[in-house]
Amino acid sequence: MTLNNQEINARDAQEQHIATRLALGEKVVGIKLGGALIPSEDGAKNYQTIFGYLTDAMQRDGEVKISDFGWPRVEPEVVFKLAKDIDHQITLEQAPSYVEAVTVGAEILDYRSKNPDPYVEEAIADNAGAAGFALGPWADPSVLHQILKATIHEDNELKREAPISAIFGNPWKAVVALSTIMQENSTTLSAGSIIFSSSATDGLEMRGGSTYRVEIERLGRIELKVIN
Repeated sequence: MTLNNQEINARDAQEQHIATRLALGEKVVGIKLGGALIPSEDGAKNYQTIFGYLTDAMQRDGEVKISDFGWPRVEPEVVFKLAKDIDHQITLEQAPSYVEAVTVGAEILDYRSKNPDPYVEEAIADNAGAAGFALGPWADPSVLHQILKATIHEDNELKREAPISAIFGNPWKAVVALSTIMQENSTTLSAGSIIFSSSATDGLEMRGGSTYRVEIERLGRIELKVIN
C-alpha cells in the first residue's frame, strides 16, 4: 500500500485514519472487534480477530444517510460499557467485573470495495470497517447469562438471526479478546468506553429507503431509517 509515494503497512494506514479524525475534533469512544480472512493455500476460510476505532462522529440515532458510505452493511452485536480501565490481559472469569452495562448495538461496516469478506490487511487498513454505530438502552450485564437471539429485519422482514453464542462461542470472550489487544499494543481502553463484540450474524447490505431493525432479546432494539 502507498500513501504520498511512501510504503506503509495496514496498521499505519489505520492509525493515520484515526489521527485524521482526531485532528478534525472527533473523540475515540471505544473499539469494535471483528474477523478478517487470512490467506490460505488450500482456500479454507480462516479468520484473524482485528479491531477498529469508534469515534463519537460515527454514532447514528435513527437515521443513516446512504451517501455517507460506500457499501454499508449492518450487523447485530453485544456492546459492553467498561466499568474500569483495561490495559492488560484478563481472564473470562474476571471479565464481568470490568463491565458496567451491556446493550444491543448496530454496527455499520464499510470498506473501499463491495467485498463483504476482505482479507486482513485490507480490513485493518480500512479501520476494520468501522464506519458507524447505534446503541440500544443499557441493561444489567447479568442478562448475558441467558440464551439470547440476535436478529436483523429489513422493512419488517426477518433477514438474519443467530444466537449471541455465535460471538466467540460466548460474547464475554470479546472482553477477553479486547484485553489481549490492549496488552499487545501497550495501550489502555478507559472506563466508560464501549466495546462492540463482533457480530452474531452475517452483515446485511443497507439500501436507501429501507428501515432496519436490529434486535437482541432482553437487550432491546434499534431502528435505522436509510435515507438518500
